[in-house]
Amino acid sequence: MNTVNKIAAFMLIFAMPLSFAACTVKNGDMINTETSAVVQTELEEETEEALEPQNQKTIENIEFYPTVYKNITYKKAGDAELQLDIYGPTVPTFGPVPVLLYVHGGSWVSGTRSIEDAGQITAIVDGIRALGVAVVPVSYRLTSETVTFPAHINDVCDAIRFIVKHADEYNLDPQRIGLIGFSAGGHLSLLAGFCTTEFGDAPELAGVEFDVKCVIDFCGPADLTQLTDVPTEAERVYALAILKSFLGAELEGNEELYAYASPISHVGKNPDLSLLVVQGKNDELVPYVQVDRLYERCSGAGYDIKYILVENATHAFAPADTSRPTSPTLAEIITECVEFIKAKLIA
Repeated sequence: MNTVNKIAAFMLIFAMPLSFAACTVKNGDMINTETSAVVQTELEEETEEALEPQNQKTIENIEFYPTVYKNITYKKAGDAELQLDIYGPTVPTFGPVPVLLYVHGGSWVSGTRSIEDAGQITAIVDGIRALGVAVVPVSYRLTSETVTFPAHINDVCDAIRFIVKHADEYNLDPQRIGLIGFSAGGHLSLLAGFCTTEFGDAPELAGVEFDVKCVIDFCGPADLTQLTDVPTEAERVYALAILKSFLGAELEGNEELYAYASPISHVGKNPDLSLLVVQGKNDELVPYVQVDRLYERCSGAGYDIKYILVENATHAFAPADTSRPTSPTLAEIITECVEFIKAKLIA
């Protein structure tokens, strides 16, 4: 085979949907979405002179179809079926791909795993999938009269175990797992990142070990014991009510439970974890001083951690003062997140 044909053959292989697109879904629906051109610019430039015009035209017409698996049941909790989705990379890849789990927010009592409706997370997810990473949004049990901590974090950790157990079926790399979460989802992502062994309650997943490489936390509560950080009395009353429902007990007399549910209490576990923490300085629900303490404790313990304190940003990262922008901007934050994943899950 001459040089031209060898290069053309390589490019044709590169353009094919690989085993990620071909695997069988159990308890889920497979959907092909988001068509995009396969041949990347740098590869076109490298092969332009070597390829004959007719071969080059054929390769440019080949299209790649990212694969999405929806509604996969990863465990049952009573009568509830807890599900996740797998959004494949939007570029062709060779071999098992890294995984980023998305954990939604909603004060542990509401919200869905939909990444289409995830606000700024949606743009970040799009950028991360374009790196060759699979994104896995996860549902978990929400607070109710019968659901309290640690049910929520048990579910998130069991979702990770499911991914590890079934990695071969979905062409995922169980050695390259990260999490991203917003608000309550950031809190659960931090807990799962630090605590890779102690949470989980699905018998069929017991014994499945996992290792989280990195976490991106957007304004996740870091220390549930420090309600004096909350600036106003009305906001403290609101926060106490949420935490009482989440933990099934009020703070007074249950300080150990509140501490155990706080990510800052678990610093020192999983010391190889890398962290990117993004926090609004004008956050009305999660005071930034909590995150300051988390950063200081992680830095003191030798963690690889980057902390972005966003000036003029509320809990939703909207400008607190609408006459001026947040700093850094949302676009700059998205770039930071994509670069972080590139460095921690791909490099």
